[in-house]
Amino acid sequence: MASSITGNKASSGATQSNTWIKLSLLEHNINTTPNAAAPMIAQDIKNNNEDDKERKLLDDLSSVSGDYARYKNINPERVPGTCEWFLGDDRFCEWRDSQTGALL
Repeated sequence: MASSITGNKASSGATQSNTWIKLSLLEHNINTTPNAAAPMIAQDIKNNNEDDKERKLLDDLSSVSGDYARYKNINPERVPGTCEWFLGDDRFCEWRDSQTGALL
């Protein structure tokens, strides 16, 4: 009977020791997790800010270019003879008719 009690005490002591080890590891993980997560959280915040800036820029660009159709359709209303001085210039005609395709 005495050996049975001694065995139970040893078993109980080992279980208690394992419990303390597990609790210590858990406490360590709880204390280090916020520190480990901080750089990832900071990166997420930075990415979100960059995404917000990009969205704002795209919104600004879309509002500016929203008048594209109006500006595109102004061209047919041009004055007759517009740019004829350029299109009739000898240098332009030579360039246009050349086979080399060099820049003007």
